[in-house]
Parts: sequence; structure tokens; C-alpha cells
Amino acid sequence: MPYHIYTTSAYIIEARAISEANKSYTLFTRDFGIIYARAVGIRKGTSKLKYTLFPYTPLAVSFIRTKSSWQIIDASGEEEHKEKNFPVMCINARINLLLKRFLGQEESHEQLYDDLSDAFLFLSREALSERELKLMEILLVYILLSHLGYIPHDHLKEHVLGLDMWNKNILLSIEHNKKAYIETINSSMYAAQL
Repeated sequence: MPYHIYTTSAYIIEARAISEANKSYTLFTRDFGIIYARAVGIRKGTSKLKYTLFPYTPLAVSFIRTKSSWQIIDASGEEEHKEKNFPVMCINARINLLLKRFLGQEESHEQLYDDLSDAFLFLSREALSERELKLMEILLVYILLSHLGYIPHDHLKEHVLGLDMWNKNILLSIEHNKKAYIETINSSMYAAQL
């Protein structure tokens, strides 16, 4: 019986070696949310996926659903989007770990994926100062919690959800209300017992 091939946009959150030749991946996908998939033979020198599946890089990934798991059969991404900036990689890692903690398996969150994808692209293209990176991380956590319903509707939310264009001016507007954003994030996490 042939398998149906699913293709979607994704970011790799985590990768682990599970045998001499295979790896297990945690991915945040646009169509399926968080999924756990394996790549068979990826650690072999002849694997075509070996040089494609990098954490925090936008990818187009093709899967098949086997009896017990997802299996990655193909992936493509652009080398120019491979993250090389260590502070940006740290922000991506922390946001992706929050995603892994908050999202259930195979629950689609398309708008959240689109907003975070645009933000990650902005992070990879712009040269941001340390102060701007801290503001960006506050904004990303706020967006994540807002999409998941942990933050009630407030005047701050209107400025950040569904942004059409990312630029440094957004970060300046966050800086003016930094204390309010942090208080909202902390109170939401406390109320949710996180």
C-alpha cells in the first residue's frame, strides 16, 4: 500500500541521534503544529537530507505517516536562511522550546506559525543590537502567549498580532511599553501556573 506524502513548511526545534544512521526530529509545522518525525539514514555520508535539516531554518519538508510515526522523506531550504548569528540562535532556541512546551502534538496553529516565521526571517536579516534582541524576545513570547489564549485582549495586543511588516520601529514601540509587556507576560504565566 503506497503512503500519502504530506508537504508543509516547518522549523526544526530539536534533533537527536537515535541510532548509528538515524535521527529523530521535533518540528513546528504550519499544517500539523508540533510533530515528531524520524529521518532514516540521515547520518550516512550519502544522505541527501544531511545538509538540509538544520535547526531554526525555514524548510519545506515532505513526510509520510507510517503505522507508528512520521518519517521525513524530503526537505528543501535555502542556505542563505541558515542561522549563523549565535544570539539570534539562542532566541530561536528559547522560543522553540516554549513552542514544544505549550503546543500539543499535531494541532495546527497556522497564524502563529506565520507570525513567528515572519519574525524569525526579520531576525535573520536584520543586524540588531543586544537591546533590540531583548525587545524582540519579549515580543515573540508575547505573540506566542497571545495566540495560545494565555493573554487576554488588551491594548498592547492590537499592535503586535498579525503584523504585516517587521522593522526596527516595532521594537521601539515595544520599548516604550516594555514594562507593561513584561508584566502581562508574567501575570499570564503565573495565572496559567506555568
